[in-house]
Amino acid sequence: MEAKQFLRQYQNILTDIRNLEAQKLELEGLAMGVTVSTDGERVQSSGRKDRMAELAVKIADTEREIVEQRTQAFYELREIEQVIAQVKTSDYRKILHMRYIENQTWGKIAVSLNCSYQWVCKLHGRALLETEKVLKVDKS
Repeated sequence: MEAKQFLRQYQNILTDIRNLEAQKLELEGLAMGVTVSTDGERVQSSGRKDRMAELAVKIADTEREIVEQRTQAFYELREIEQVIAQVKTSDYRKILHMRYIENQTWGKIAVSLNCSYQWVCKLHGRALLETEKVLKVDKS
């Protein structure tokens, strides 16, 4: 696995979690059969009990999957932080952390480090090369 792919794992899992949470909210809305009338009051629509049970199972499965994904995100985060900590150059570590843990834009990273966008991109490339070295040593 290349460095960038390794480092992106955490943010990818967070995206999956957000998607699951949105799916869960949609399922809960279907289960509740709640709509909002034009005057803003909640109106309960009737639904079949078997459909409600089916939705309840899907909601429970989604909740379980969210918990599993959060646990996985925690372990991925720890692993990525350990690899970043092994990168020798302080600026490289900062860039990697801001980009792959905090999910900051290149512009924000440049402002934070008080340097140009182009220089941050150049440093990022170097940081990835250093990360590759760390990952190769860890595999040995």
